[in-house]
Amino acid sequence: MTDPADHHSTTDTTDPGPATWPRRPVPHHTAGWTLDISHLADTARARRQLRAHLADLAPDPDRDDPDPDDVEEATERILLAADEMASNGVRHGGPPVVLGAHTCGPGQVLITVTDHAPGTPPAPDPERDHAHGGLGLLIVAAYARAHGWWPGTGLKTVWALLPTRSQAR
Repeated sequence: MTDPADHHSTTDTTDPGPATWPRRPVPHHTAGWTLDISHLADTARARRQLRAHLADLAPDPDRDDPDPDDVEEATERILLAADEMASNGVRHGGPPVVLGAHTCGPGQVLITVTDHAPGTPPAPDPERDHAHGGLGLLIVAAYARAHGWWPGTGLKTVWALLPTRSQAR
């Protein structure tokens, strides 16, 4: 699969807030864990596998004494973001999608979802009746240090950069 991060142009990198999902290149990152998702039912398996991957990225307790509750809260936020982004990709971007979790500097993880709808940007709708759902991208944006989407040839990557500790936002 072509990495949309390989395509760069000048973009606005100011944070527009959670109600928009800006067009921004995927941040540079170290290749990490990925999983193909073809059906919404696959997201439960993805959560389990991603949780195990995140545990492998946990800070070294000999060097850094993290509060386990703080790490667990951040892990739950990362899992929620991945689940919301992957399910949106399957619903609106056309399966299969590729969910990824990548190292992107200390104390943060980059969640990516690559789908097959490069012309369809993520579209959170803050005016939508909450009873009908649609809050996932707004929640992800609120948790993220940065977020965006980037089109590639026949693909689009939606991404969010999340702290690995809840106190680190």
